[in-house]
Amino acid sequence: SERFIALQRSLECSSEKKETLVGTDEVVVAELRSGDYFGETALVFNIDRTCSVRTGDKSVFLSVHKTDFVNFLKICPIEESLKEVIKARMVAKLFTLGIPFLGGIPGGMMSALTKSLVIEEIPKDATVFKQGDSGDKFYIVVHGGVKVETVKKGSTEHGGSDQSCLEIGTLGPGQYFGEMALVSGHGLRSATVSSTEKSILLSIENESFKQIIGSNNEIAAEFELRVMKDSAKLEHVLAHSQGISSFREFLEKEHAGENLDFFVAVKNFCVDADEAIGTRLSKEKSKYIFITFCADYADRQINLPSRIREELDTKINGEEDLRPDLFDAALDEIFELMDKDKFPRYKNSEEFKDFLVRLGVFATEGDNL
Repeated sequence: SERFIALQRSLECSSEKKETLVGTDEVVVAELRSGDYFGETALVFNIDRTCSVRTGDKSVFLSVHKTDFVNFLKICPIEESLKEVIKARMVAKLFTLGIPFLGGIPGGMMSALTKSLVIEEIPKDATVFKQGDSGDKFYIVVHGGVKVETVKKGSTEHGGSDQSCLEIGTLGPGQYFGEMALVSGHGLRSATVSSTEKSILLSIENESFKQIIGSNNEIAAEFELRVMKDSAKLEHVLAHSQGISSFREFLEKEHAGENLDFFVAVKNFCVDADEAIGTRLSKEKSKYIFITFCADYADRQINLPSRIREELDTKINGEEDLRPDLFDAALDEIFELMDKDKFPRYKNSEEFKDFLVRLGVFATEGDNL
């Protein structure tokens, strides 16, 4: 019921990670020092505290009681500017918690994202949107929770029609929803979302949403994975950092991790070549990749046709400058090998299921929102 301002020493703010997201351990989301303030979010939105705060040293505070704080806002028009600060803190907290969506956004884009987001206060048992509504927003849960339901149509014994409501999941802080209608093309919500308690959501409009995902391959891949689920393709998994880690974990059990490591090494080589970092470095990197994965004597040899192996050897040890597409033929060969052999088994593995769970993908049908 009070807002505090620290005058001396340091403070540590921590938040409990939700079990549905990333476990239940507390993580530090902010360190506050002299002159910083905290506690304003609970007062502005009349909700429970969203973090625990502990002192690092003996500290002195100025505190403002909730009643005085509310009265102050009535006579001093700073509420909107204060909400902008709160919004930035919300985004920073979600980023610290390792939310997959925010984890895929480069730091330079984070400020633009924050400006585009809108804080929405949702009372308990309120409908955020209904199945069949036009999809024009994407949402992130900051506080509270929502449930996702679909209406299933069937038929009665006498030939009439029947409808039943099926709850397919719940979402809590850090999880997000509403992106499916924006990326799937049809534009209509395929489920109803309503609040299970008073909730605070961050929302972003369609156009801003598209600008963000359109310029970031990892975010685009994540949403494709959420749409396709069990029908996901290898290129979507390999475009996502957590997907690469998950696939590598599976391949190591199959004693076939060299294929993926070659794929990642070549992708990094292509990035370096595109950035024109210098012929010498490109030569060194290309030789390392060749010696490690492609040569006849390679410690982690991948399965390449002799023709491709010989062409690589000639180009890498030749006098001409190297091109970014040097390994393209080898990359296509290994990608096809992984796609046909290992990837189908990976999609039936616990590693793939765990990966989808970390992205917030429901196991049941009808979760496209």
